[in-house]
Amino acid sequence: MSKILDAQTVTKIAKLARLTDNPSPEFLEKYGKELGAILDYVEQLQQIDTTGISPTDGLRTITVEQLREDIPFVDLNIREKIIANFPLKKGNLLEVPGIFE
Repeated sequence: MSKILDAQTVTKIAKLARLTDNPSPEFLEKYGKELGAILDYVEQLQQIDTTGISPTDGLRTITVEQLREDIPFVDLNIREKIIANFPLKKGNLLEVPGIFE
């Protein structure tokens, strides 16, 4: 069974989040249940065994030294290759479907 947060806690959170200064009873009931369900889920996550898993600092898990050198790709014929592979064209111009009627 999900926890239901009390009205005082939901009111304080609503004020901190700048949702409302004077929440209605329906607001308190709805968000009391929803916030309680979120806290239940967080408790489930805390029970997961994470031994042997190294912590990360966000999305980056490699160091700058591990990155490859940034070498620009230079192809002098890139324009011609794009035009040759484009399905609709008129000379050197690329034709795209119209967006206005």
